[in-house]
Amino acid sequence: MRSPAHVALTWLRLACAALWLATGLGAQTLEGTGPPPDGFTWRPSPGVRAGFDYRNQAPSVGALLHLPVPGLPAAVTPGGDLVFQDGLTERQVTVDVTVDIGGIQLGGGPVALNSVFTDDGERESKAGYTFLAALRGQAGRLGTELEFRWVRVAELDSRFIMLAFTWTPGAPASPRPF
Repeated sequence: MRSPAHVALTWLRLACAALWLATGLGAQTLEGTGPPPDGFTWRPSPGVRAGFDYRNQAPSVGALLHLPVPGLPAAVTPGGDLVFQDGLTERQVTVDVTVDIGGIQLGGGPVALNSVFTDDGERESKAGYTFLAALRGQAGRLGTELEFRWVRVAELDSRFIMLAFTWTPGAPASPRPF
C-alpha cells in the first residue's frame, strides 16, 4: 500500500504533465497571427481544485483538464481527486461531459473510486456516476469554477462543493485596468 505522500506526489506530477502538455498545445495556436479561418481555437485548460464532501465531512484536492468541444458550448473534463476520509485516503477519477448555459455548467459522467468498501480492509476500485452543476467564469487566461457534485459509487453517496482554478495558455490576456 502506498503512503498518502507518495499518492499526492503522483497527482502533482500528473498535474504538472497536464500543464506542460496544455502549454505546448496552446503554443500551437500561433497567438498574434489572428483567428483561424473557422473562428475556433482549441485551448485546453489544466487546473487544480479543492473541495469538501459535506455529507461525509471529508476534504479533497485534485487536478483537472478542461477540454472544450469544437463548435459546441460543451466540454469534456477528466480529473482526479484525493478524498481524505477519517484515516483513509480515497482516490477518485472522473470524466465529466458538461454543457455551458450562460456560464452555468450542467453535466456528469462516469467515476471510478478506489476505497475500502467492506469490513475486511481491502482496497478495491468500483465504478459509478456523478452529476454536477457549476458556475464557471473566465478572465483572460485564468478561469474559476464553483462546483456542486453528487457522486454515487456502490453504496457510497458523496456530495461535494469544490472550487477550481484553471489556466488557459494562448488565451488573450485580460486587459489591464491602468
